[in-house]
Amino acid sequence: MDKQSYESYYKGYLFCPTPNCNAHLVFIEGNIQVSHFRTWRRSNVNKADVDDKGKHIEGCPNSISYEESEKNRRRYDPEYKYNVSDEHISSVLRRAYNAFTKKQTGSEINGGGKRNSSNLASPTGGLVDEISGTAILFGQGEDITKGREPRIPVRLLDNISEQDYFQVRCIIGFVSHVYLEENYAYINLKSTQGKNIKIHFNENFIVNNRVQFELFPYIKDYAKLKKEVKSEVVCCCVGEVKKTEKGIDVRPDRYSAFSLDNKKLYAILHEVSNLFK
Repeated sequence: MDKQSYESYYKGYLFCPTPNCNAHLVFIEGNIQVSHFRTWRRSNVNKADVDDKGKHIEGCPNSISYEESEKNRRRYDPEYKYNVSDEHISSVLRRAYNAFTKKQTGSEINGGGKRNSSNLASPTGGLVDEISGTAILFGQGEDITKGREPRIPVRLLDNISEQDYFQVRCIIGFVSHVYLEENYAYINLKSTQGKNIKIHFNENFIVNNRVQFELFPYIKDYAKLKKEVKSEVVCCCVGEVKKTEKGIDVRPDRYSAFSLDNKKLYAILHEVSNLFK
């Protein structure tokens, strides 16, 4: 078992081996430690805010009681996964767009140095904990109860590397084409190195954003109108980076996780509608 095979085939389908226990198993690929399985932190029976689905059964020997604070768990367990809010994603998108349009260099946009208000590696600005957990989408992590949300690194298209695979990143670049089908959509992005990179709105996205997906023709119209006046469209998206046979997919989990020219979906709808009046 490795991380790629787990993410591609087994994620969400593995459970605690104790009979009648439905707690989910997560594969942890070790760098220093040995690779292993553990159950979701939210599966432990002492968590009062967790419903019965996905919890360890009472008396399960694999359930762990956590007495340490959330801050300590975040500090000592970098594998601790946190859901991210719409507000946090919007902040990341806005800051990434502003930096991109100011024509900063790739190293400046990607950050990676000290965390401060001018570094896009900490999009919310200000000082943060040295380790604040890892961002995760699709509701598969813990909800933040206090403190800052985990950082979401920003990547220019040609700076995406293997270290970004299966991680949540903010990807930014120019739009090449927009493809719409009944059950999925793509926004292809331009790469100076010939990489095939696209924002992939797959069936999972459609199920959770059905009403908004019906408005995606406005995205295609917007890109077409910009192309007619020879204006580049800047696409910014927070999603999980996936390596595929054809290239790299960035998969958002919500319609508010991407923007075109710093405009969200409903702002695009409004602008295009006004142009056709």
